[in-house]
Amino acid sequence: MRYLLLISTLCLVILSADSQVPKDKQLHAGAGATIAAWAYIIPLERDNDWKCAAWGIGVATLVGAGKELADMGGFGTPEFKDFGATVIGGIMSVCVITGIRHIARHRGARNHYQGVLFKSK
Repeated sequence: MRYLLLISTLCLVILSADSQVPKDKQLHAGAGATIAAWAYIIPLERDNDWKCAAWGIGVATLVGAGKELADMGGFGTPEFKDFGATVIGGIMSVCVITGIRHIARHRGARNHYQGVLFKSK
C-alpha cells in the first residue's frame, strides 16, 4: 500500500513542478493517478499486467467521464481538458507501476514486493 501512495505522491509532485499546467488540471491528473493506482490492484490475477493496466486506466477514465457528466448536470463547469487530465494521470500511474513491476521481476526482487504489486502465494 505504501508503494501506491508513493507513486500517487510522485505523480502529484511531478505535475506541480510545472507552473505552466493550471492547478485545476494538476488536481485532475493527481486524482486520475491515485484512482488508477488503487484500481490497478483490483484484478485477482495480479501477474497479468494487461488486465491490471486495463482496470487502472478504465476506472480512472470512467471516474473522469462521470465527473464531467455531473458537471454538465449543473454541479460544475464541464471541460474536456479536465477529462483529458484525469485520463493522462491514470495512464502515468499505470506506466509507473508496470515499470516497477518489470524492474522488480528482472532483478529478482519479487519477494520484496510480495502482496503489494504481486499476487500473494
